[in-house]
Amino acid sequence: MSDHQASTALHTENIMDLEKLKILLERLDLCTKLRENPSDATEIHSILSAVKDHLENPAIRYRLLSDQYIAEIGLPNIFIRFCNILIAFSASLPDYSIFSTILAELWEMVSKKIAVSLERGSVSITECYQMAISGLSTDESFAYLGGENDKTVFVTCIKIFLLLLRAVVWSDSRRMENMRFSEYTTHKCLYEIQHDQTIQKIITFIDHFFTNTTIHGARIECIQLTFVALVAVSDSKNMLPMMVRLGFPSKLVEWLDSICQRNSATDPLKLLIITIANVSQCEEGIIALNNANAIETLRKSETVLSETLKRSPFTYSFYPRIYANVATINEVDTPALLKPAIDFVLQKIHEANTFANLRSTTGHLYEYLVSLAKMLVNDNIAKYILDSCELGGLSLFMRSFLEHNVVEPNDLFVKHLIRLALYNIMCSLAFRPTVQSKLNENEVFLAAVTQASNESTANTEAFIPLSLRNNLMTVKAAADGILVYLDKFKAPTLNVDQVAKVSQLKSPMISYSHRDVTFCRSVVAALKQHLISVWIDEDGHCLSDDCWEEIAIAIPNASMVLMVISENYCTKSDSCRVQATYATKLKIPIIALYIDENYQAEPWLDIHLTGLRVRFGNQPFDEAITRLAKYISAL
Repeated sequence: MSDHQASTALHTENIMDLEKLKILLERLDLCTKLRENPSDATEIHSILSAVKDHLENPAIRYRLLSDQYIAEIGLPNIFIRFCNILIAFSASLPDYSIFSTILAELWEMVSKKIAVSLERGSVSITECYQMAISGLSTDESFAYLGGENDKTVFVTCIKIFLLLLRAVVWSDSRRMENMRFSEYTTHKCLYEIQHDQTIQKIITFIDHFFTNTTIHGARIECIQLTFVALVAVSDSKNMLPMMVRLGFPSKLVEWLDSICQRNSATDPLKLLIITIANVSQCEEGIIALNNANAIETLRKSETVLSETLKRSPFTYSFYPRIYANVATINEVDTPALLKPAIDFVLQKIHEANTFANLRSTTGHLYEYLVSLAKMLVNDNIAKYILDSCELGGLSLFMRSFLEHNVVEPNDLFVKHLIRLALYNIMCSLAFRPTVQSKLNENEVFLAAVTQASNESTANTEAFIPLSLRNNLMTVKAAADGILVYLDKFKAPTLNVDQVAKVSQLKSPMISYSHRDVTFCRSVVAALKQHLISVWIDEDGHCLSDDCWEEIAIAIPNASMVLMVISENYCTKSDSCRVQATYATKLKIPIIALYIDENYQAEPWLDIHLTGLRVRFGNQPFDEAITRLAKYISAL
């Protein structure tokens, strides 16, 4: 017999092994559906025993696993078929233990190949996700997760469904990183609102773990796997909003505080810290973590769990990343918190850039660039990166900017995010006088920025996820901001609609942070009572979510700028800084409106606020508006 004939014969034998499993599962499915009398239970047990014997036969097991087609396609589909039978009839199955044993055997055989199968589409990500959630949603699973039933027979199934959930969500996240823009924007989130009950049960399960003083080994292992799944879920940009909505940020802080009090080696500290780091990547998560006093609890854990963290430097490496994302303006001003956080982010940027897939050991390049872009609005951070940090410097970001600037419209979505973050970073750095001369000397950089400035706003705003729109400008707006700082910005050419609007303008316009929109609306509405019309970006003037283009037209055509001065305006928005700089360069009269009577504008802005000002704060609002109206009429 030739080698080819031998290989063909072996493959045929392997297929026969697989077909036998399929036939047994078809019989099992039929019996569980039609079971009406006690003899059916005997038949079901007989089939299960045959499946178990087949899987435990060393020769058959070897043949099944050694065949690539069977290992990557055949066995995963057998696993899915068996899971569906188990889930559908779990409440009435006569012998749950043998089902659990077979499920464990099948999982052991497919677990090493399941990621490949999901990546290649051999099995459906959506089907496997639904199956994992369904497996965690059976009455038996709910009883165990809710603390009503401690039978270890259920733990095997729950552990496997948690591991499957982790594998599926992780595969979906990695797949999204390789999606083109058109695919990314139409990609359907795996999570559905009806899954809330299952996630709530998981929260209850974790709560019970941290509140009970005596926990047996099975639950300890199950809690570890629960957090393994949560790490993957929190890493999914599609599923992270669900975690925030269901209250995970405050729960994570609460559980970290419990770990501080218990200081037990069996607690899932590493996985919990990674989950917090993932949650801190989105604006809603940051707000929720701050509301839960996350930094205070993290600092407490650094002290109480210092010995544990020394033995786990990988866990400790996530602390700076969390601080970098979550720290408030005052906390970021603290050097002890600032330097390790920035050094960590820069180190990961260097690391990610060395790999073809742009991933470091702990995240993707775009995640670190976005994080840094949000922080660089703070002048202390920009100064540290430019002047004191060995890992940073203008040259690092200039190289990255030029390397990642050329992106096709339908290129990978993460490439667009990298470009977006780099434009925002360069805009923040361009604000500093020490950088401006160097940027003005770089003709390649200026040409790239000028080209981006000429892009359509509609084409660039689509690349900003909703979770980042309060923190990052579009590429076009950031490019315009750079040109404003470098005295090279040219106001947009007006179209017919804009000409009509500008001709009616020559009235005050208001410049504000969107975080202060409620106050801003009150001022505009109150001034109308004094017959004073104020241009505001949300009053029908903007043709898109990103209003920079309209604002860039409004500023030079305004009679004056009413500037709403607050911490949000001065320290949290590059867009506000660009507006203020543009107005001062054009010498447009400014009236400063201070929301907080005691707030002092940051030095970069305060030096330009030499004219009229109105402090609202403690005085009656109507009195402040009356004074403002007089100032406007006098100018």
